[in-house]
Amino acid sequence: MQHDLYSPRVSVILPVHRVDQFFTAAVDSILSQSYTDFELLIIANGCSDSDFKFITQNYADNQQVNIVCTEMKGLPFALNLGTHLAKGIYIARMDADDISSSDRLAKQAAELDNDPDLGIVSSCYSYIDASGQVTGQAEFSALSHAQHLRLLPFMCCVAHPTVMIRKDILQQLGGYSFGRYSEDYDLWLRVLRESPDTKFLRLPNKLLFYRRHGNQATSGSNMKTIRIFNASLKIREFLFSKRISFLFGIIIPARISIRLFAQQS
Repeated sequence: MQHDLYSPRVSVILPVHRVDQFFTAAVDSILSQSYTDFELLIIANGCSDSDFKFITQNYADNQQVNIVCTEMKGLPFALNLGTHLAKGIYIARMDADDISSSDRLAKQAAELDNDPDLGIVSSCYSYIDASGQVTGQAEFSALSHAQHLRLLPFMCCVAHPTVMIRKDILQQLGGYSFGRYSEDYDLWLRVLRESPDTKFLRLPNKLLFYRRHGNQATSGSNMKTIRIFNASLKIREFLFSKRISFLFGIIIPARISIRLFAQQS
């Protein structure tokens, strides 16, 4: 169900497969943004009837919220569907278990407005647990475009849930690739290769509270599989670019990469 008369600058895409105890806080953190020129696209992908009923009963009357139901499961499909339906020129990612700070959209949209060469803006973030208590901080804060270029062959240094990206970049690259893991790292590497003039920026502001819990795709039990997926992406990029740094990225641990490159301006 969509509100067709509203044409916002920012489209926030929030996929949800299962409504749990974190969902309402995630949605409300977007609806309480200081920046108001946005729409929230809730992509209910493979939700149960009861979960979809909960979503519609609570949010269908909000003119900034568009609710889309699809039987297709999988995060890449939900993100591509949301991008296709989005009315904004900027796409903001949001997970159904995280919390955005109230100034997140304002700060990220301002950066994109002020620099036409900037295509992808992420931010620092804090870790929270299931109860919402802060348990730690991200590995590093601000990153320049040059630092992204050095780090990306070694690690995924762009925090996907914090990202705001120009919609036309996603369209140019054909959206997210399908797969169970690493759809974000795959996208950033394709940006490097296919849209080399696109600039990355990571803001020092903590604009997201990233929730760690046992049910998420990046839980500890999945990390070995994710590392294998990431290694295959680095091999692919080496074959395309012949950049030896992608092979070094397979064998050099992320913590060493951060020490080597993140501190350089």
